[in-house]
Amino acid sequence: MSISVFGSEEFDVIDLTNTIYSGMPVWPGHSQLVVEDLKLLTVDGYAVKKISMNTHIGTHIDTEAHMVENGRTLDRYPH
Repeated sequence: MSISVFGSEEFDVIDLTNTIYSGMPVWPGHSQLVVEDLKLLTVDGYAVKKISMNTHIGTHIDTEAHMVENGRTLDRYPH
């Protein structure tokens, strides 16, 4: 797949996705990933987890808006 960055040249996209997990490395000063069981299959008949994380956990996307005033956010890119 190719995308256009900043409205110019097209670049190939390579999937570098990593799995998120409790205790994974985070950017210094940022909060850790927290995964909590809210409901348990064995107790409640279904399972629900709460996942709390910052936007820089693991593999993530930074768009123009991350560093450019009035830059595009992810929802403003074509898909």
